Amino acid sequence: MADRMDSPTPPKSKSKRFFRNFELVSTFPRKIPAFFDGFTVRVDDKMAVYRAGCFGKGSLSRSLPTSFDAILRKRQFEARRKWRRIKKPDEKTKESRCIRKIVVISDSDDDNDLSNVNDMSNVNDDVSISILSPEYHLDESGSREALCLGLEEAFFLKHHLDVIDVTAVNGDDVSECDRLWSAFSATDSRFVGNYVSYVHFRSKNWIVKPGIKFGGDFLLYKEGPAHFHASYVVIVETLDESLGRVETGRSMDNLSLACLNRSCESTGKELLICQVTLPKSVDYKDLSNVVVKEIVVKRCEHV
Repeated sequence: MADRMDSPTPPKSKSKRFFRNFELVSTFPRKIPAFFDGFTVRVDDKMAVYRAGCFGKGSLSRSLPTSFDAILRKRQFEARRKWRRIKKPDEKTKESRCIRKIVVISDSDDDNDLSNVNDMSNVNDDVSISILSPEYHLDESGSREALCLGLEEAFFLKHHLDVIDVTAVNGDDVSECDRLWSAFSATDSRFVGNYVSYVHFRSKNWIVKPGIKFGGDFLLYKEGPAHFHASYVVIVETLDESLGRVETGRSMDNLSLACLNRSCESTGKELLICQVTLPKSVDYKDLSNVVVKEIVVKRCEHV
């Protein structure tokens, strides 16, 4: 094992969906509303939060939210509405009753129509704008996708960046950071250790994502999943003041680590153990008394 973390060059991802530069959270015109349901934090304004640093994942997607308000031709909108009328009542599921906004644009693709519009715009700009103004309709045939934030991501956005305003679905007051910290700690017994490690890697310019797919707690990306594959699979090991291991339900014996390390090697990643030593009481406002140690696991090769 090695006690330092030399960042390898990760393989590039095939996806080209985003620019490399993230949006500055200081440019947000207002705080974004978020809702804590006792398990995760859901945000409706999904793209604003995701573009700020690859925070969260789509509720209907693997990572990047892909379900957006649709822009349809008028004939498509009419066909969908007609199909919904003839469907049997028992075929209308709960998801199909969700409402989303769609934009209906002109059904004509004729160049003559476009030239007529251009001529009208020269005569009176106000008239042309009113003609090209789209109509808004409520489409009851689709489901709405939200952005799901992990507890660590949500508290990071609330406390460090102050860009979201969290409301509990059950009516509990979690508007203040103190109450939100208590609610998250009660929800997940590993929240404190995971949050400390999350802030630690975020401060080192890593994009931190959930690592359950590869058997870990986090995945570390260079510049985000859209540009590179993950470099590290992180497992968080929490220790108390006497350096005793806090029980988290994860096996840390040699066999388990060897199996996990082999899985990481087969996917081009490295296994990283993040040891977090917590005092008896942790104040989220000052984490200077928390010790974080990185251990990179390497497979021994006998010569």
